[in-house]
Amino acid sequence: VCSSDLETNLLNVGIVYGNLGNTIKAMEYFYKAYNAKSYARGHKRSLITYQNLVQTLLISKEPEKAEAILEEAVAEIGK
Repeated sequence: VCSSDLETNLLNVGIVYGNLGNTIKAMEYFYKAYNAKSYARGHKRSLITYQNLVQTLLISKEPEKAEAILEEAVAEIGK
């Protein structure tokens, strides 16, 4: 584990699984990144975390979950 925050490390693992074609495992790690607290950003999630989670949900044919995450992202990042 590098010196980056937990969210970034979990996100990177999810990206690797996604690149390997393992969507289920990628989504597991994107959710872990989504739920990780980032003290460096005042508990705000990274835009990249939202992006990867939403993209994976859409690929997995879960548009309702993707829409809910997007709405949350707009509310949080739009501040």
